[in-house]
Amino acid sequence: MEVHVYIRNLLFSLLIFLCLLLNGCWDQRLLSELFIAIGTSIEKQDDKLITRYAFVAEEQGKQKIEVIVTEAGTLKGNDTKVNQYMDGIFSPSDISYTIMSSEVVKKHDLLSLFSVDYMSSSNVLRLIPVVTNDSIKDIFHIIETKNDYKYTTELLEDAAYDTLTTSTNLQKLLPFLYDPSMDFTLPYISIDQNKIKVSGVALFHNKMYTGTTLLDDDATFFLLLSNQKGKRAQMEVNISQNDQPFFIVVEVKKSKSKINIEHIKGKNIKASIHLFLQVFILETSNVNQYSKYETSFEKMLENYFTTKANLIINTLQKANCDAFGIGRELKAYHLNTWKQLQLDWGKHYQSVIIEPHVKVEVINKSLMDFNER
Repeated sequence: MEVHVYIRNLLFSLLIFLCLLLNGCWDQRLLSELFIAIGTSIEKQDDKLITRYAFVAEEQGKQKIEVIVTEAGTLKGNDTKVNQYMDGIFSPSDISYTIMSSEVVKKHDLLSLFSVDYMSSSNVLRLIPVVTNDSIKDIFHIIETKNDYKYTTELLEDAAYDTLTTSTNLQKLLPFLYDPSMDFTLPYISIDQNKIKVSGVALFHNKMYTGTTLLDDDATFFLLLSNQKGKRAQMEVNISQNDQPFFIVVEVKKSKSKINIEHIKGKNIKASIHLFLQVFILETSNVNQYSKYETSFEKMLENYFTTKANLIINTLQKANCDAFGIGRELKAYHLNTWKQLQLDWGKHYQSVIIEPHVKVEVINKSLMDFNER
């Protein structure tokens, strides 16, 4: 009898021990064991990649941003080196953005920088790649001084919301990185008045930066042309007549863009971009002139935006950036032509005739509607 009681007590004690040992989520990583990096950068020096890490540290119960700099041959190598500066395990899954120097992405395609092994890390695909031509050291000094871990991420998200730059991350980029029929753009930032400014979009061809950017309203209108409108889009438009300046600010309520391959004869291709814009006039530089132009606003805006579209198309073709997806249209609907041109598509793309057709609908045409906005 005593033996049975002993065995029962032993089993009960063992059960309690196992319950305590297995308590909690066995696959959960404790936050205290992680090094929480919010952003990184990539620069090149000789044959090495220089990476800056902005991370959240805690000192006397308060959070602050600190920056660590490492140097290695690969991004994974830098991630390994950063472990020497901390207690715990570095996890790239926490990174929200990577700021890349223009010189690096002019000479190295994104797949060579963000290797398959690197992108296989948990959640790293939500990382936003960003391009700059300014000093990354100075940019990270601003991030460190700002001391707000959401600062840069919110700048990028707000700019995408306002159709000032591309809304993207590594996951959205993956199809472009493996598809030669279409190029892409990335957010472009600069330093302005000691602050980080999201200035527009950087144009890429063959997974490398072309050195060309579209800034401010040009970036916004490109995004409208390529069906990438954010939640809000506003532009200042100069529709001056007879050398009399007349500016209006419009908000694009709705937009829709469609690309068509109109004609193919041998290697000669003609395409069109049809853009519809429904706009609301927010402000004018001269209310007294409003009634003079109100009956012709739509036509004037169509002429203005068509001219702007031609300039942007010309910029993209000079940069050899097929971000409108002409090659993808050929691949999808004219496969035989694409097979003939794909090996040297960059050269053929620059000779494609692309005609824009812009249709504008103004919601508030009358002065009364304008004053009551």
